[in-house]
Amino acid sequence: MDIEAVIHGLDALFANRQSEQVEDYLSKYLEQALKEGDVGSAITIINELIGYYRDTSQYDKADAYCQKLLPFMEQAGLKDTIHYGTSCLNIANAYRAAGRLELSLEYYQKVREIYQNVLESGDFRWASLNNNLSLLYQEMERYEDACNALQEALSIVKTYPEAKVELAGAKVELAVTYTNLAVSYTKAGRLEDAKNAADNSLSIFKDGLTDDYHYSAALSALGDIHVACKEYDEAIAAFEQAMLTLRSHVGLTHAYFRLICNMQICYERIGKPDAMKGLQIDRDYFEQYGRALVMVVKDKMQEYPDTKEDGIAFAKVGEGSECFGQDDIFSMDHDFGPGFVIFVTRKQYQQLGGWLEESYAALPDRFRGLCKPEEIPGKRRNGVIVIEDFFQRILDLTEKETTYLLEYEDLPAEVYLRLEDWQLATVTNGVIYDGEDTIFGHIYRKLQKGYPDNVKRKKIAQALGMICQSGQYNYERMMKRGEIESAVYMLHDMEEQVLNLLYLLNDTYAPHKKWRFTMARNLKDGQEILQELSMLMKEFPVADRYRMRDAVDWIGITNNADPIIERVHKIAVGVVELLQQKGYTQSDATYLEEQIPYVLQQRDEVNTEMEQQTVTKEELVEAIVRLEWQAFDKVENEGGRADCQNDWNTFSVMRKSQYLAWTRELLESFYVDFVEANQRNWNLITEKYGRMMESTAPEEYEKIAAQLPECSEQKRAIVEQIAEIQVEWMEEFAKEYPYMAGNARTIRKETDNPFNTSYETYLKGELMTYSDRTLSMYGRWIVELKKQDDNLAKRIMTNTALLYGYTSLEAAEKSLAAQEN
Repeated sequence: MDIEAVIHGLDALFANRQSEQVEDYLSKYLEQALKEGDVGSAITIINELIGYYRDTSQYDKADAYCQKLLPFMEQAGLKDTIHYGTSCLNIANAYRAAGRLELSLEYYQKVREIYQNVLESGDFRWASLNNNLSLLYQEMERYEDACNALQEALSIVKTYPEAKVELAGAKVELAVTYTNLAVSYTKAGRLEDAKNAADNSLSIFKDGLTDDYHYSAALSALGDIHVACKEYDEAIAAFEQAMLTLRSHVGLTHAYFRLICNMQICYERIGKPDAMKGLQIDRDYFEQYGRALVMVVKDKMQEYPDTKEDGIAFAKVGEGSECFGQDDIFSMDHDFGPGFVIFVTRKQYQQLGGWLEESYAALPDRFRGLCKPEEIPGKRRNGVIVIEDFFQRILDLTEKETTYLLEYEDLPAEVYLRLEDWQLATVTNGVIYDGEDTIFGHIYRKLQKGYPDNVKRKKIAQALGMICQSGQYNYERMMKRGEIESAVYMLHDMEEQVLNLLYLLNDTYAPHKKWRFTMARNLKDGQEILQELSMLMKEFPVADRYRMRDAVDWIGITNNADPIIERVHKIAVGVVELLQQKGYTQSDATYLEEQIPYVLQQRDEVNTEMEQQTVTKEELVEAIVRLEWQAFDKVENEGGRADCQNDWNTFSVMRKSQYLAWTRELLESFYVDFVEANQRNWNLITEKYGRMMESTAPEEYEKIAAQLPECSEQKRAIVEQIAEIQVEWMEEFAKEYPYMAGNARTIRKETDNPFNTSYETYLKGELMTYSDRTLSMYGRWIVELKKQDDNLAKRIMTNTALLYGYTSLEAAEKSLAAQEN
């Protein structure tokens, strides 16, 4: 193997700023050297890999090769040779960088022992050893030892004639020695000596060596000196240059992030603590470079008059922790850097997009020591972004919904109902720098106001239901059963929903889960609840608290010895108080499911008309039917997919016919049922068909019964009573409208078989999927209809006739009769 050619290729990669290719490059040639039995080349390449992993902070990989290198050399008969000593020096440097200081010192001492046996006292390699050893002494805070080691190194380098220094590559070593000396003097408080050493180092690097990797260390040393002298602006300038130099050579390493921390310290000292926060970086970058672009863009728009009405917004909004103000040092390892967004419509992009792209690209790509982040195609976070694409992607909108958003500068009610909080949080975070009165600015401000009241009430009801089911009900039941893992899962469910509820009650969209608790500390109301929740999250269920009784003896008894139950109750009490404070309830019930009807039904008379306009009954019906269709689509039949699962039109008519006959309050309650079921990944339509099998296919039902939720005898009795009334109504309807009824199911359960499901059985299966709250509300409504001598079956079938285009139920009956005859 031509190892010189390999090293030349390695140098080229670094020179061309292609350090990300180094690992694959060296690994390929190492494999080749080993196959060829070329021990010398293999040793050289392993040493280069150790150095690369050290410089890129990949310490585990460096350690793996460190442990293999010396045994490999010993097998080759190279122990205690100069090459062995050089490898020990490389290993010592790697362990020093990894923070394993004592182990590093052992290897430096091993190098010294070998050098004493094989090198003359003035050999240049002694300077390299002392230079590196001084860095270890700095890490160990042995600053005088560091200075002594560097003075020894300097005394050796200075003995070399200038021509020999150039030929030996010692010019860099001399500069590095001065750099290390500057650092040691700074740590020792000898600032004048430090300045002189730094000046010597920098003057050498600036004489044609600024592209060298070590130049960044010299700049960093200069920054440290300025900090020690309280010259913070000068320190910032030095650290910025050091960051850019270091990144260009080895990328985002630990040394790079230490420089960022140094910058942060400097900005704090000059009263700008947020200067290294993403939003502040972006704002300052915009003000320095983007503000002038705004005027240029406005002038350019004069050439395209039809682009002026919508306007162009300059902002920093969207994905990324910095847009939420939650970025820190850990956020800076990817997709982080100066930039802003130019929001345009599709029409504007067609006319101005190319010019805008070029204008943005022409802005400086470096700012505050950071580089513009690389953009992912289709998921841009900076630069020119089409408004329609932005909202469509993050909110998962259809083309029709996107058109609605731009036309009305708001979302349809049914879209609000299905969206996750984090999606809306993502499109309403950050800041608009210029363009409040543009189409993007109008949409942004409108969405920032929060959910429409009716939608918010449904989401609050959903959260209350989940808190109750998971925390107040299922947690203790799982503990009594000895299912600790399930109990923990229930607590997690509850904790998540409490957080969601706090955001809803503060009219704030909840962000992504990783930031949800952190950002909840900034919410105005409910901090006492948050504190209780924090303490609950630190609790862990203890099984022994439930072993004091036999399992059966726990039935109907609350375990007051479990502090988690008390904690859950305190949270529930706090939730009720907050609901009352916000005007959602006057009830004191702490079993939170009992609060849902109040949240859904109680409205101020002044706001009732406005709220009704926000989400109409028809929109609510549409939302429920869509949820059902999505669930129906996922039902797995034993015989394969049924034809009706591909017939949206019929499904839509049948289900809407039923729900349009319901009261608004009943629709709201059932909507919450369905959303809660989806939250726990439970398919209510699958359950409904499973329930029907108890009558249509009893033997098959026995195989799945245990998988269905428990249905109490009391609930079954209520279902029977409701079904009996509705079956009678259906029979009355069939006598009056036989042809319409003939297109429906058979009525009584006696006609059930695996291929036929009666109206009665279908109804019971559906009723048993309702929550206790919805079933109770439904039952009271059915009784009221009976008292009024009303017939729900006739109501529903009338809706069916109208949805199929008939002018009336009678017209439909007449038409069907004519077809029959």
